[in-house]
Order: sequence, then C-alpha cells, then structure tokens
Amino acid sequence: IIDIFVVFENTFKITIKEDSPNDLLDKRDLLMDELSQIIDFTHKEDKFGRVTIESGGVTLLQPEKGNEIPLEISVVRSVEFLDDDNVRVTLIRKGDSIEGVTTLTMTKDEYNSFEVEPGAGSFLQEGAVVFNDPSWDGLYHADANFSVFNMNHGELKGYQEISAEVASYQRQLDGLARAIAYAVNTIHTDEGNFDGAVNFFVGPDNTGDISKINAGNIRVNQAIIDDIRNINTKSAQDSPEGNGDRALAMAQLRNTRLPIQDFIDNPVTTADYHADEMKFDNVPGGNTFEGYFKDVIAKLGISAEQADRMVENQQALTGQLIERRYSISGVSIDEEVANLIQFQHAYQANANVISTLTLMLDTLI
Repeated sequence: IIDIFVVFENTFKITIKEDSPNDLLDKRDLLMDELSQIIDFTHKEDKFGRVTIESGGVTLLQPEKGNEIPLEISVVRSVEFLDDDNVRVTLIRKGDSIEGVTTLTMTKDEYNSFEVEPGAGSFLQEGAVVFNDPSWDGLYHADANFSVFNMNHGELKGYQEISAEVASYQRQLDGLARAIAYAVNTIHTDEGNFDGAVNFFVGPDNTGDISKINAGNIRVNQAIIDDIRNINTKSAQDSPEGNGDRALAMAQLRNTRLPIQDFIDNPVTTADYHADEMKFDNVPGGNTFEGYFKDVIAKLGISAEQADRMVENQQALTGQLIERRYSISGVSIDEEVANLIQFQHAYQANANVISTLTLMLDTLI
C-alpha cells in the first residue's frame, strides 16, 4: 500500500501538468495486481489517476486527504493469559517484526471488550489481522481504535485461517495434556488425600493447577526427577513394600474413556473417580488418550488433503482466468503477424492502384 501511495503521488504531480504518466500508470496497475493477491479490495479512480482503495468496508488509501493511509494494519503474534485477571497481547505493527513489535497488558474484561458482536469473544486472537490508528502510542487505551480486518480472499486471509486452524489444534493438544495431568495426578495423590504424595505432572508454577497446564509446559514433577522414590505406587499408606497397585491403576488409564473435550476450555470434568478402586468411570462419548490423539492426527491429515485438493483446483481455475485476461489485454504474436501480412498486401494493392492512376493520367495528358 505504501508503494502504491508513492506511485499515486508521482502520478498526481505529472497529471496536473497535463502530461500522461504512462509508465507510472503501468506500475500502479502492477502494484494493485500484486495487492489483489494479498487481500480483496475495491477501488475508484479520480481524474488525476489517484485511486481510493477499500477492503472489508474500511478505507485503506484515500486521495482526498493527500493520499492518506488512515489506518495501520497489524497482526496479533501471540495472546498469553498471565493469570485470572490479566492478558498480554503481542502485535506486529505494519508487518515490521523487528521494530513494530508492541506488547500490551490488559485486564480480561478489557481484552473481552474487543469483540465484533456481543458474546462472540475478543477478535484479538493469535494470527488475527486488525486495524489500529497509525498515531497510536503503543499503550492500552481506547484511542488505539482497534477493529477487525474482515477479508474474504487473498493470501492474508489464507494465513489468518491457517493461524486459526493451528491454534485450534494447539487447544486440542492442550486439552489432552490437561486431561492426562488431571487423571494421573488424581490417582497418584488419591485426590490429594495420600500423605506425602506429590503431583506427578506439574505446570510452569511447579503445581498441579490444571488451568495453567498445556501441551507446551507440562512436565514431570522435579521432586520425582530428583528422587524416583517419590513415585507413589502403593494402594494405601500401610501397604507393604513392593505393592504396585496404584502404579497399575495409572497404567490402566490408557484404556479409560474420559471426557477430554471438557479440558480444552474448562478444567472441570464430569468424570467420577472412585478412590477405593483407584479408577475413573468410563464416560459415555468419552475418549481414551490414544484414541483422542489419533483423532486429532486424522483430522489434521484430512485437512491437509483437502487443502492440497483446493490448491490444485484453484490453480487450474486461476490459470484459466489469467489466460482469459491475457487474451483480452495481452498481445498475440500469431494475430499480430497475420495482421502485418494483411496490411502489407493492402499496402501493395494500394500502391498498384496509385501506379495505375498515375499511368492513366499521363496517357490522358
């Protein structure tokens, strides 16, 4: 958009002098053609060759105010929930991943206030493309004028959808990690009632708080790594040495059907645990850990295959449209050669007519 802005400025300076900047107009069309591959937009040209560009109902470039770029396009790099009350959002302003990195810390209520419609949730999601005021100072306040960038087509839309899909798979794996940690920790500590037993899996704060555990930070408790005798294997406090009933119960979790989906957004589960048997009830509609993971991988494979088919179909369709475009705006060598031969014969015939008329006039005179 900035390159188009510069071309418009030079085009305007030449046009007002009543000259025709053909080379700049060609460059303008080429840049707009490249922009159309990134986003979908509409444009309107004025008498000076300047163009108003709009996308998603928002004006990206307007000539009425000196080719002003009224809004800045930013990309949400990451969203991190620091605790129950605060959220950290990292933005990449103007596509500059070096100097344009801006980090905002806001409350959850402030974060949730950025929504397209009530109840839809914040549009400041990882990979989302948003607008903000170019003069924004990088601090959290209403003057940032954040708004969502609604696109229907283009590479940017594709990247946005990919980011959203990747985030979806990450959330599913986070749910799996929480479910594993919850189930193993519940049996390992007997719901916290086994004296001296520690959580087997912990999160970044070295506790078994399920709400803070995800696929990226789940790990074995350091106390167990330092001393494997902290692994609780016996069924009761007074069980004899060598009793491994609790370890067997944890191993049998592999075949237990749990509501793993519950752990994606909400760590509270409907699975019933029986301390005396050291086991969970199978939940109707639940999944085993292995089955759930295989389902995620299968969905990923289907999505990848569908994406390959769509790319192949769209390339064929785009190729046909490009050929049709070139047939109208391009130059056909065969057609031009045929026209050249036609004009050459017409010139020779015309020359013969003139020669005959000259001879007739000489005879008449």
